[in-house]
Amino acid sequence: REPPVDAGPQAEALPSTPPVRAEEEIVLLERAETALTKDPAAALALTQTLEEAYPRVALVQEREAIAIEALAKLGRLEEAQARLRRFLSAHPESPHRMRLERLAPP
Repeated sequence: REPPVDAGPQAEALPSTPPVRAEEEIVLLERAETALTKDPAAALALTQTLEEAYPRVALVQEREAIAIEALAKLGRLEEAQARLRRFLSAHPESPHRMRLERLAPP
């Protein structure tokens, strides 16, 4: 029997992330995107639900793009611009950049 391997202090410092239920996340994202055209307030609420349920996800750019667009459609331009600035700071090369900058010019 081999002795246990010591992972060292770095292993203990890493936060444990629960597995993301990707299917549920995708379904909520699709619902939010669909809601954008008729009910941007519902779309924004769904992005908030996503952010709370899945804070660390692969589709964070898509979630944020929907939230920014919803804010712009609701006439909450200052909030949309502030969120866009944070988004671009985190994702400067995002493929969503040009479309979002048209919706909420910085």
